[in-house]
This record gives sequence, C-alpha cells and structure tokens, in this order.
Amino acid sequence: MNIKTILLSLFVVFLGSCSDSTDPVDPRNISCPDGQWNFNGICVPGCLANNDCARDQYCSIDEFIGSGICVNETVPVCTSNNQCSDNQVCRGGFCATPDPNPEPNGCQWMPNQEDGCDEFSICYVEEDQTTGTCYAFPPCPRNGVCPVGLNGAVCNENDIPTKARICMSGVCKSDENCPDQFTCNRSLGGNLGFCFPDLGGFPGGDQFSDPFASCEDAGGVCEDLFDGCPAGRTEGVQSCPDFLNEVCCQ
Repeated sequence: MNIKTILLSLFVVFLGSCSDSTDPVDPRNISCPDGQWNFNGICVPGCLANNDCARDQYCSIDEFIGSGICVNETVPVCTSNNQCSDNQVCRGGFCATPDPNPEPNGCQWMPNQEDGCDEFSICYVEEDQTTGTCYAFPPCPRNGVCPVGLNGAVCNENDIPTKARICMSGVCKSDENCPDQFTCNRSLGGNLGFCFPDLGGFPGGDQFSDPFASCEDAGGVCEDLFDGCPAGRTEGVQSCPDFLNEVCCQ
C-alpha cells in the first residue's frame, strides 16, 4: 500500500468520524408536548397557535400578553356531579369549579356588571336565592356558541371586560341563549341579561321577584340607606343606581 492510499484511507475515516458527531440543535426546532410552546428552547405551558394544542383543542389567545391556553373545541355539558372532575360540580349544565375560599356573605351581581368573582368565574345564584357563589366556568368553544345548558349561557366576547372568554351560565344576550320556555331579561346592563322562566317574565310570574331588575323597573323607589324604607314599604332585593348609599323600597 503506497502513501497516497494510506492518506486517502485516513481522510475517509476522518470524514466518517465528523459525520457521526452531534451538531448543536437549534432551540427553535425543539418539539414540545401538546399544551406547551417553545420559548427559546424551553417548553412552557400555554400556546401561540392551534398546532401547539391537541387535535380536539384550539389556542385561545390573550391579546394583552400575546399567548394563550389550549381549550376544548366544544364545551361538554353535564346533568350530575359524577360527570365532572373531583374538584368540580355540575351547575347549570356545566362542570364548574367552586371558589375554594368563598366570601361569607356570598356574591351578587351589581348594576355595573361586577359580581365580586375573578376573571374566570361568575356569581352563580341558586334558585330562590338572592346571593350566590363564585364558580369557574369553562372557556368558550372556538365558534363562540356556548351550550344553552339548564339555565342558558352566553360566551363573554368582551361584553364584560373584566371577565375572560368563558361561558357565563344563566347570562344571555337574547332568547336564543336561553332554554325553551325561558326569556332573556336584559337587566344586567349593556346588552346582557339573565334567563328566566317564561311565566310573565320572571320566576313565579311576578316581576317584583326578579332580583336583577332595577328598582324602578320593579316598581320600587330608591331611598337613603340610613333612613330606611318609609311606612308601607319594605326593603327589596333590586338594585339602585347608588347601591352603596340607597336601598330599594317596594
């Protein structure tokens, strides 16, 4: 074997050893599991696009932070608690998560659309009650049409700016958001209201039983909170414009 053959053999071996070496991986090409996205080579929870999510999910982007979370394409409904996760209960036909630290006096919707709950929750008022509990309800489906459920529901498309894009159980924009034989009473302000059985408009067929109507619409008069209601009138549950200093007298 001459010197040229030896040198050629060594060159081939050298090339083979170089090709077997591990090249640095571009951090941008690292693949992350569903529900996470690549941030400079680190997989972080959330998403930037639909392909960061599972096939039955889409990426719901928060326009303020530029990223989002993966949520289901459709919103499941329930009829009993055993259809929900261990930390959830079935409320209004949705699996909802109750506030782990509820306020002693509960929550209540106000005329300014505030209810005392966080952005992912709404105040859910049980039947025949005037105060409720904060429950976290599921995010809206991609098409923005929430299941009607038992009490009606509507997707919050920035209708309440302090709330996320969630299905708001019991809330409506029109009768289409309510179950059959229910009517949307738009008394929450803006274009929102609540679904009530179609019995004269409100539960029991009596307009005065609607806790979300304004005091004036319910036939009441707003009086100074400290003076109380005059003789012949009793305190109602309806709201007055200055709800901190006034009381509705029926």
